[in-house]
Amino acid sequence: APPSPHSAPSPPPSPSPSCAVRRGARMVSGGDNPADETRRMLAKVSAGAANGLVVAVSLHPYDAALYRAWTRQRPFLQWAQWRPPWEGLSQTVAGRIYANALWIPLYDLSLNTAHEQLGVGLWQSWLAGMAAGGLNSILTHPLAAIKYQKWNTGATFNRTAQAMINDGTRSFMRGSVATVKRDVVFGGVSALFQYQLGRVLRDDDEEH
Repeated sequence: APPSPHSAPSPPPSPSPSCAVRRGARMVSGGDNPADETRRMLAKVSAGAANGLVVAVSLHPYDAALYRAWTRQRPFLQWAQWRPPWEGLSQTVAGRIYANALWIPLYDLSLNTAHEQLGVGLWQSWLAGMAAGGLNSILTHPLAAIKYQKWNTGATFNRTAQAMINDGTRSFMRGSVATVKRDVVFGGVSALFQYQLGRVLRDDDEEH
């Protein structure tokens, strides 16, 4: 029978779970416009690179002293461990900028994949952070291995890299398992804080 003209209109169909997940992923990524998305990603990468530069320069003397104290088995606070304070700075800056700039697209890719496959939530962000941390560690460890080997031998960066190339790929992977384990944990914890901070900021915006 035809519907009565006085009957209530049918409610619009509810979105499927897959649509809701895609919408949530778009909210996280920032929209659908490719140009806006590209500009947003470039801004994030630039911010990550700038952060890497500041962190590398400010903490390099501490990092170098800590490494020397560990390799020489000497007290960390001995003045000898802190000299020269800026040795290997260029490699540290390059590595930190590379790692921080690389983290942004890796995390966004992992997060969007997690949202599409598993939904939007806390533990999905945690998994995405761990995945991004592990990938970031694998891609940046060879450069870090050259830096630390250079500190051990005192040779130039190019000579150290060539010597390691001659030794084979294993020389670039020394300590990589421990580094990946560490960065997986760091990535997961960072993602948890980012997720919770995002919720707090969104709640604050809604209240105002």
